Order: sequence, then C-alpha cells, then structure tokens
Amino acid sequence: MAIDYSTINIFPEAKTFTAEATITQIILPGNAKKMTIGAEVNKTYVSFTSSLVDGAAAPTVDYAFIPSGVIWECNLGLGTTRKKTTAFVWSDTASNKTTVVFENQIG
Repeated sequence: MAIDYSTINIFPEAKTFTAEATITQIILPGNAKKMTIGAEVNKTYVSFTSSLVDGAAAPTVDYAFIPSGVIWECNLGLGTTRKKTTAFVWSDTASNKTTVVFENQIG
C-alpha cells in the first residue's frame, strides 16, 4: 500500500514503515531536499523508476541496494533538477522495519 508523506513540511522528519518483498510506493514531501533510508535488520532496495507500481513484484534492474544496518543518503534535487515525486521501496524479506528521514537542507 502506498505511503503518502507529501504533507510533511517541517524538517527533519523521521518515519518508520514496514517494507515488504513487494514494492511500496513512497510519495515524497515536496519540500524535502534529502532522503535518508535504511533498515537495521534486512536489506532494503530503492528505485525512482517511474514505471514501477505499488504492490508489484520487485524489479531486477535500476535500483539502489542498501545492506542491513546501513543508511543511504539521497539528494532529491531542487527546482527543475527534481524530477521525482515518488520513491519505490522493497525488502529482501517480508515485514522489514524501515526508517526514512526527510530533510530540507543538503549537506
């Protein structure tokens, strides 16, 4: 099920959700400039490929791999360089507790 964080407008903001073995669509806050994501226990995968669909099977290409216990920082871009409003997240196992932090400053 898609998770809508688009209304977040005070930063930084940390959110925890359960990543599944199928894709979870994350709707990003419009003012966020950086996203940090990871899970303590299991691997997490992230993609910004617009052809992905919430609840679908995980793709085999075009994703970032985040090992367990590691967080990944991603600059989301500004103005015309920000092309993505959605991230797609999944795990190598079901019920992977995943944390995402949104910030409105880079660096």
